[in-house]
Amino acid sequence: NIGEVLTIAAAPIMGLPDVPLTPLQILWMNLVTDGLPALALAVEPAEPDVMTRSPFSPRESIFARGLGSYMVRIGIVFAIFNITLMAIAYGYFPHWKTMVFTTLCIAQMGHALAVRSNKRITLELNPFSNPYLLLAVTVTTLLQLLLVYVPFLQDFFGTEPLTIMEFAVCLGFSTSLFVWVELEKLFIRWYSKGKVQG
Repeated sequence: NIGEVLTIAAAPIMGLPDVPLTPLQILWMNLVTDGLPALALAVEPAEPDVMTRSPFSPRESIFARGLGSYMVRIGIVFAIFNITLMAIAYGYFPHWKTMVFTTLCIAQMGHALAVRSNKRITLELNPFSNPYLLLAVTVTTLLQLLLVYVPFLQDFFGTEPLTIMEFAVCLGFSTSLFVWVELEKLFIRWYSKGKVQG
């Protein structure tokens, strides 16, 4: 949500003639794009080494152990990617608002896949250990495509059909968030290993 708010707030600051998202699109992202993967992540299997880790204090905040800073950091990174896309799309593509909307939604799917573990990268996980997440990501992505390409849904949600090039740009920027999260995990692993060896 931090990324969405910053993206919307940036539009008038950049001098754009309109905000990129409508209230209905924001509602869609909060209920469907965020909701379905979040429900699926709730049944993610425990990591193999979970019983060897130090227990958490019952009084510990849910924002402890770096979660609060992670939320702010990823929100800002997400916003930077989307604001960059918005600036490029507005200058070169006629359907820039739909591009921003689609990128926000698809990027959330990549993020959901990346946060299955806060230590192991996605390639190290069994892709079928949580079939509910795969189903949620697939269904949500297909629903997003329907919003973009089905005429009566276009009218209802205020979207426009994207060209192949426009959709490819959306995919590129959407993937950036997934790659960022995975690189963060690799960096933290490398940094932690260096501290132990030091």
